[in-house]
Amino acid sequence: MIKEASQKTVAAILGKDNTGKESNYLIPPYQREYSWGIGQWENFFTDLYDSEKNYFLGSIICILKESETSDIQHVDVIDGQQRLTTINILLLAIYKHITQLLTFQEGQQFYFHPENDEIQSSYLILKQIFKSKNKLTLSIQNNNDNDFTFLTNFVLHNDNHYPAHFGNRRISKAYSFFFNQIELFLGTETPVDQQLQQLFEFLNKVTSALMVRIDTEDASSAFILFESINNRGMPLTPIDLIKNSIIGHTQATPEKTNEKWQKIIGNIQDYEAQVRYLRHFYHAFSHESRIKIIGTHKLTKSNLIKTYTDLIKKDVDFILQELIQKSFTYKIFVAPETLQLEHIHFRYQDVLIRMKKLGVAPSYSLLLFLFYTHPMQDFTPLLQWLEKWFMIRHLTNTPPTSKLDQIFIDLIEQQQNAYCFETIKLTLMALIPNQQAIHAQLLKSDLYTDNVNLARSLLVHLEQRKRTNETKTDFWALNSKGKPIWSIEHIYPQTPKNQDDWSEDCSECLHQLGNLTLSAYNSNLSNKSFQEKACILDANGNDIGLQSGNIGINDTLINLDDWNTQHIKSRSQELTNMFLDGLFN
Repeated sequence: MIKEASQKTVAAILGKDNTGKESNYLIPPYQREYSWGIGQWENFFTDLYDSEKNYFLGSIICILKESETSDIQHVDVIDGQQRLTTINILLLAIYKHITQLLTFQEGQQFYFHPENDEIQSSYLILKQIFKSKNKLTLSIQNNNDNDFTFLTNFVLHNDNHYPAHFGNRRISKAYSFFFNQIELFLGTETPVDQQLQQLFEFLNKVTSALMVRIDTEDASSAFILFESINNRGMPLTPIDLIKNSIIGHTQATPEKTNEKWQKIIGNIQDYEAQVRYLRHFYHAFSHESRIKIIGTHKLTKSNLIKTYTDLIKKDVDFILQELIQKSFTYKIFVAPETLQLEHIHFRYQDVLIRMKKLGVAPSYSLLLFLFYTHPMQDFTPLLQWLEKWFMIRHLTNTPPTSKLDQIFIDLIEQQQNAYCFETIKLTLMALIPNQQAIHAQLLKSDLYTDNVNLARSLLVHLEQRKRTNETKTDFWALNSKGKPIWSIEHIYPQTPKNQDDWSEDCSECLHQLGNLTLSAYNSNLSNKSFQEKACILDANGNDIGLQSGNIGINDTLINLDDWNTQHIKSRSQELTNMFLDGLFN
């Protein structure tokens, strides 16, 4: 299974090892694209910069290929591509800084002669690493390989023919990040010889960093090993592990299998949502014999991988096809904003967006089952009810989070023979506190600080109830910069400009429901007095104040000259009654 496992320096991995051999690394096309972001780059750079020599960077898993010459090894990288790519990009940034410092003042050459042989050796290693072509060949996904090839030519040969949109992609952003970080630690006022000294010392830390390279004989061995080793940097997700298990067990080629797998990734792009999908898929359809694993009722983090390993061994091609097929339905819940007008479920888009913002993920297992098995059913009453139910659940923390998965698994079993909304409603109603308890919780809760998503969802829900179909507003809309147009406004501000503008200090009730409203003009209202907020005009002379009548849940403010604790409590009572009206009937 394992052909060789050895600890090597970055210099030996990317340059020549102690036998004089060089390795050319290939990221197979079925591997995911380069996906590290600023968080990983920061940690990687800081760890190396603050380290001593021989800092450990983790392991890489490779498949050794047949080589035409004894001096070159061709290697497929199965695990470790994120770190390997990042190391190369960092070295290119270092190389660029060195060449810029060695050439200055109208092209005059400045020759630096480091006293430390190790430092001088690191520079020679750096030059050797980038001397050979195709030292690292990246995945074609998201233009990774083309971008890296250009970046190498840019650094080594001053090639300025930038690919289209190069600056918007990760390879470019990673290089810019590292280049700027190096510039910051060198300092612009530091003499050139000292900058070079610092740079060579940092280079020595990078080239002397250690990695364990594990060489395997074939893809099957590599993928099995891949599952058992923790990845450093961006952790492997269960979806990655299961994909690799499928590749290792199917008779189809890795490329063909990955092509199919990308349909799932295309539908469910968020990593957390992908992991949830694996659990929810099993919960929704484990009543089918080909999907069920005896003894496994509910999937958790601890049994997820084992369960899917067993399913894959049972019938790998069937499971893959089922995961693909059901992912199209799951996309409705995790990405409702992408629904098009012609989609059969487009009519649910608004409520599904609200549910996503609120956080109702535990219910997706039930919805996946119902939407897939009853595609023509009208689920509007169910979705509206679930939205309200989760508001109450989030407010009261009843039932507890630990119980939610099982609740919806039980509902799936309950709905096996036929869909019945009333049964679902009665079952869920029995699990939440009574009306009096909800009422009391809403009145005393610091809603804004306890759960800002709930606060926003509740305010939007109440405001929409005040509106007709003709005046419905998208309170989740974003501006051209991707920021929410509408936000939560504190009527009594969090930081009053002048406390004398207010008849009393209302900070005790600051974050309660009665002191909160919606506004598209938060910056205009800000920390102004109540009188100013009530009647303020925008730049065009339009009334945007709290007493303008533009927002229905502000109706009780219209005739007020002042805002105090009693007004907040009264408005909390009013909005609470509005929310609970008809809920228990």
